[in-house]
Amino acid sequence: MKEAELDALLNALVPFAQQQLAKRSGFHPFGATLAADGRVTPVAIGGEEPADAASDIEALLHGFRSRAREDDLRAVALCWDATITEGNTRTDAIAVGLEHAEGDAMNVFVPYRKRRLRGYAFGELVAGPREASVFVERG
Repeated sequence: MKEAELDALLNALVPFAQQQLAKRSGFHPFGATLAADGRVTPVAIGGEEPADAASDIEALLHGFRSRAREDDLRAVALCWDATITEGNTRTDAIAVGLEHAEGDAMNVFVPYRKRRLRGYAFGELVAGPREASVFVERG
């Protein structure tokens, strides 16, 4: 069940990030939560002038931690525009940090590159470990 819940969040965030790349050539960090009833809720930082990405990420994580203390979340996901290294090559990637209330935490990356004439090309999904930071205060 954990995998299906994390997949639900991943499947909600990656297509939206891809849309934002196509429309705006980038995106600000955003996220989503999965409630105990299975409802996925998108989360973004509001305001006229977006802060820098690091501030947005920290604000989103702070909000996730606050909600997690209320014990109504099963999982959270945070999405940001990243640069990763594949072999000896640095490439842009859609990054998604996933964390489940039962302890699983991982980062998922979808590499991408801008095509010369038509939109973006997306690579294969790559996953790796992530240090839990949202559900650590539960108890």
